[in-house]
Amino acid sequence: MLIDLLENNPNMCAIIIRRYTNTLRDSVYSQTEWTISQFNETFNGLIDTYDFKVSPMEVTKKSTGQKIYYRGADDSGKIKSIKPPKGMYIGVIWYEEFDQMQGMNAIRKINQSIVRGGEDFVELYTCNTPPSKQHFVNKEKRIPKKNRLVHLSDYRSAPKEWLGQTFVDEAEYVEETNPKVYENEYLGLETGDGTNVFENLEIREITDEEISHFDRLYKGIDWGWYPDPFAY
Repeated sequence: MLIDLLENNPNMCAIIIRRYTNTLRDSVYSQTEWTISQFNETFNGLIDTYDFKVSPMEVTKKSTGQKIYYRGADDSGKIKSIKPPKGMYIGVIWYEEFDQMQGMNAIRKINQSIVRGGEDFVELYTCNTPPSKQHFVNKEKRIPKKNRLVHLSDYRSAPKEWLGQTFVDEAEYVEETNPKVYENEYLGLETGDGTNVFENLEIREITDEEISHFDRLYKGIDWGWYPDPFAY
């Protein structure tokens, strides 16, 4: 999507952000080169129209001067100092491993220093679904926003040759032996964070009728609060 947007908007540049700068080269930078090479089969010679540099780490469209910048959120000062080529602006922002960021406040501060100088902006946020429903990613995606699209995909929609049979076999094994882990790690569903004292709660009123049939009654207090019988 990022490459397609740049190809069709010659005044746009892009920035790809991860939480830590030292993770960029072996992940999103390599992914960019691979993606352009895949487009190369459809648009003959496309990869030859881009210049790849690692110092500074950036990719440049030779014919237009458009740039793809790579930055870590751990050095936000370098994000603020980016100056796109004359007549251009950063119109595409991609947060990879979005769930590793430090929350929406940090995201907003970064976006406020980037989203300026243009009319159209596309913000891409990609991650594996955190298991906890209270994680900021899961809470944020449930907030209605008219220009937001939330998309869920999993390994079953990817060509098997991309993944390899070993990956598929392991997924099927986890599905059989640990369905809850499978639902989160392979299907991207929110399953809880696994830290609750009780996972099988049914929240409802207990009736007097039910209580009258209880054969054992236990009564206790939190001794960590104050170890005195009068606390009861």
